[in-house]
Amino acid sequence: MSYCRIEFAGVALSTTPNSELNGLTMGGVGSGTQIDHIQASFGGDDAFEWFGGAVDAKYLIAFRGLDDDFDTDYGYAGRIQFGLVVRDKDISDAAGDSNGFESDNSGGTGLNRLPITKAIFSNMTVIGPKRDGNTALPVGEKFERGIFTRRNTAISIHNSIIVGWEKGWHVSGQPTFDNYNANTNMDSLGLVQNTLIASNLFPKFVHDAGGANATWYNAYAGLASIDTTKSVAQIAFVNAFPTELYDPSDFRLSAASSASTGASFSGPQFNGQVLGVKDLAKGVINSFVLYPNPATANTTISFNIAEKNKVSVNVYDVLGNLVSTLSQSNDFEKGNNTISLNTSNLASGIYYISLDINGSKETKKLVINK
Repeated sequence: MSYCRIEFAGVALSTTPNSELNGLTMGGVGSGTQIDHIQASFGGDDAFEWFGGAVDAKYLIAFRGLDDDFDTDYGYAGRIQFGLVVRDKDISDAAGDSNGFESDNSGGTGLNRLPITKAIFSNMTVIGPKRDGNTALPVGEKFERGIFTRRNTAISIHNSIIVGWEKGWHVSGQPTFDNYNANTNMDSLGLVQNTLIASNLFPKFVHDAGGANATWYNAYAGLASIDTTKSVAQIAFVNAFPTELYDPSDFRLSAASSASTGASFSGPQFNGQVLGVKDLAKGVINSFVLYPNPATANTTISFNIAEKNKVSVNVYDVLGNLVSTLSQSNDFEKGNNTISLNTSNLASGIYYISLDINGSKETKKLVINK
């Protein structure tokens, strides 16, 4: 699922509060599924919610939704990289809190069920309803936190920016606190690290009856490089706060930004890497190209791999039907490899070439024009 925009989802399934559909709901979706470049706008509940599963995702945009932007539950353990949240001061959930991140393991008697919710987010920009801090919120709004972790969750958030919310990070309950308190050596469950919670958020940290308190948060922030001192001006977006939300905007960081350097992907929580790092730094797949494209009688599939690996290559039509298998976990040598595809028996149209190398997948579009 790539390059999709989901708008105005969220119909209520019943008169019970919180029974609305999300923008994109992923229930037990596995790691073999590809999800990238998705925008969920004006949804009547969460923009994105994962119930279990291990699917990875990248390039996700949550725009002017009602409830939470990224919600993780019931043992979800995927990796999400490169995300943007933009909230509207006039749109919040009257039935409950509206948060940037909200995460649970499970509720009630299932609090300690395994596997534990352990998603990893990295490179996320989460702009709340107060925007640069100069936006007044309406009476009765239900906005709350940039990050809300509760009910024994252990999600991790790295290399990210949280601005424009009423509150920063809330660790709720003793089980959740235990998951993050064990991470001073970066080898346990949840970790919020190298993340900037802008100085105009107050309070930066929220605590309740669990073990988290101001002293613990401050110590944790120092160990995990959570910066709460930078102003929005120091973060220096190119143009993140136009006069109106529908005006042209640019959420990149300017050259003068204090947040443009210092990302870290060290630590055992990055085994296998997050998506962008896996694609670019790990070098499993490099230079995956199809030529000629468009094709008539044949095309060549060319790819470069960093080491000898098992490679599967499949051809699908636009409906997702398997058309041909060119390689099924066959061994290919390190370096450049090519596979020839005879397209003379395929009708004109659009097809997709899926390349799977040791669990790392990429897909390219092939046009056949006769």
